[in-house]
Amino acid sequence: RTFLAKTKKWERGACDTIEIVIPPLHWRTFEYREKERGRDWFWAVGIICFSSAVSAILLNNALFGILILIGGGTVMLYAVRKPRKIDVEVSDKGIVSGRELYPFESLESFWVEEDPAYPRILLKSKKFFLPLISVSIENMPTDIVRQYLLEHIPEKEIHESIFETLFNYLGF
Repeated sequence: RTFLAKTKKWERGACDTIEIVIPPLHWRTFEYREKERGRDWFWAVGIICFSSAVSAILLNNALFGILILIGGGTVMLYAVRKPRKIDVEVSDKGIVSGRELYPFESLESFWVEEDPAYPRILLKSKKFFLPLISVSIENMPTDIVRQYLLEHIPEKEIHESIFETLFNYLGF
């Protein structure tokens, strides 16, 4: 795997140029935080989906009822899936998380959340459909990540939306 190196040049006179190559930051982390879900959680999701689907069918909207059942099944299948280990790299080009590259040109700002249990970078994107990106920081000092990112995008306090907080509380 090749990394994009960051270079800085300092001129020390008429013909002396010193070039220092600063390597990108790299670490491995899980793609998301695994949550422990008991049988009760699955029963609750199943009952809510089934009753919603039956209600939709009784209201002569069978297609919506089928869509609810498919969505509920998908949520339950995703809930039992174990998170994969992914590579995260911060370089001059942007942030690579897994297979996704987030170029600095597409990011407005960042915030490093220093929760001891789950440190992560919150990135505010300029894209409408992906406004907030969360990247876990594992085995990497948060102050080094912050200094590296400050050279490319501004730091601004960012918090998850109320919906994301609610979904995390409900176990999604």
